[in-house]
Amino acid sequence: MSASDLVQIDFQQIVRAAKQRFVMNLHGIHGVAHWQRVRENGARIAKQTGANPLIVELFAFLHDCCREDDGTDPGHGERAAEFSLSLRESILQLSDADFALLHEAIRDHELGLTKGDITP
Repeated sequence: MSASDLVQIDFQQIVRAAKQRFVMNLHGIHGVAHWQRVRENGARIAKQTGANPLIVELFAFLHDCCREDDGTDPGHGERAAEFSLSLRESILQLSDADFALLHEAIRDHELGLTKGDITP
């Protein structure tokens, strides 16, 4: 059993925080429906690859919540990673290792990095 198996995350609070941070149309191309598709696809991939499903689900809801443009938006990954850090002590209580993995995945997703832990 991993440390993440013992974590209880209130995903409604995570989604609520992400929606409050999102400055664009929640129904736009990078809004809530996109987050849900990333969640569903990530869950399927996690079953096949052994990726950590908790980190995959958190990533889905947080990775694009700090976008400021639906087109090119340099830095949105870094902004979202910093936002996740702001949630760490309140609603995003993860082990140091799990949080580091989530933070890296969120920060680097816009760069197209695909090497490293299978979860991102």
